[in-house]
Amino acid sequence: MWLATHSDTTPSTGGYWYHQRVQTPHPAARDEAFQARLIETLEGLTGVPLG
Repeated sequence: MWLATHSDTTPSTGGYWYHQRVQTPHPAARDEAFQARLIETLEGLTGVPLG
């Protein structure tokens, strides 16, 4: 709620926030090969196509 209502947040969008501070996401979050493997694994486990 704080992030949605606070008037002075930087970045105002696209950031990763934790306890009212911008954080750096885990490197895997930006690794496209990891993301593709994760989606493939989830599709295999659930039977639901995600792509």
